[in-house]
Amino acid sequence: MTAELGALALKIAYERWSETADDDDFSDVARRALSEVQAASASLTQTEPVQGTGTRGA
Repeated sequence: MTAELGALALKIAYERWSETADDDDFSDVARRALSEVQAASASLTQTEPVQGTGTRGA
């Protein structure tokens, strides 16, 4: 999962960097993309558990 998120951040960063007319360094664009992916994945892990998972009650 971590490798896939890293690959996604790299893909996003490259697309943004290659489409920009600014003189942004790739490393700056990559850092922003990685931060966005990290924030999105963190928000997914903070949601309520899926119904039907967990321990069984008596």
